[in-house]
Amino acid sequence: MSKRKEVNILIDSRAYNFLKTRAQKNFITVSELISEILRRSIVSYKKNKQTSSGKSDDKFIEYFSRRR
Repeated sequence: MSKRKEVNILIDSRAYNFLKTRAQKNFITVSELISEILRRSIVSYKKNKQTSSGKSDDKFIEYFSRRR
């Protein structure tokens, strides 16, 4: 496994309490939960980036598409 980097984030107390409750239900720490959320986001991003094949033939669809 690669080296871990330290990242400090600031979140409001309501968001932290939500994360804490969710982490307790999964029997993990808040830090582990945030790492898992970020990991899933990166995997999803990479998967979507690979499946997007490129530009569309239709300029209208290309303009209003989420793919950029």
